[in-house]
Amino acid sequence: MRRIGIQILLAVSILGIFSCSSKKKLSPERGSTNLGYSWEERKAGKTNKSSNKDKEDAKPNSTEDKVEEDERETTKLNSDLYEYIESWMGVPHRMGGSTKKGVDCSGLVCKIYEEVYNSPLQGRRAEDIYAESTPIEKQDLQEGDFVFFRINGRRIDHVGIYLKDGDFVHTSSSKGVMVSNLSEAYWQKRYFRGGRKAS
Repeated sequence: MRRIGIQILLAVSILGIFSCSSKKKLSPERGSTNLGYSWEERKAGKTNKSSNKDKEDAKPNSTEDKVEEDERETTKLNSDLYEYIESWMGVPHRMGGSTKKGVDCSGLVCKIYEEVYNSPLQGRRAEDIYAESTPIEKQDLQEGDFVFFRINGRRIDHVGIYLKDGDFVHTSSSKGVMVSNLSEAYWQKRYFRGGRKAS
């Protein structure tokens, strides 16, 4: 079921965060991100390279079967991630918040890891989340990884969840929960490092 109000929020083209602003024009086509794929496609896993074969009744009996099973599980997890993000789109920023009445950047990340990945984080601040993650290079980012930023000075003070093709979801102080892209000049300048939750 399409949530028209949420889709309209994706068309917001001006991002302001922590007294700075970054511009990113999203696709005017309803239900699409700036990269041309729709939330429905993302939720269905159609932009992934995973297999769509229905082998739920078959037990993996080879390496190939195991790989396909893992890919199906990844597709489902990614679908859950995008559905969850959609339900939070446009929630306003509130420092220290972690509900749909208001949430900050680390609060959103903690909720995603608790609700989607069933893997609660120990820390609450962006720098705490960084401390419990394994640093990774930008080119190695995968859906669900952390992206860390230094907005004001040298301290890590902003965090989001990486999606695909440079997109990441985060909480803007002026626009609330939204999707931005690492290629934007604002984020390129302030990007610090990627991270992956340590197992």
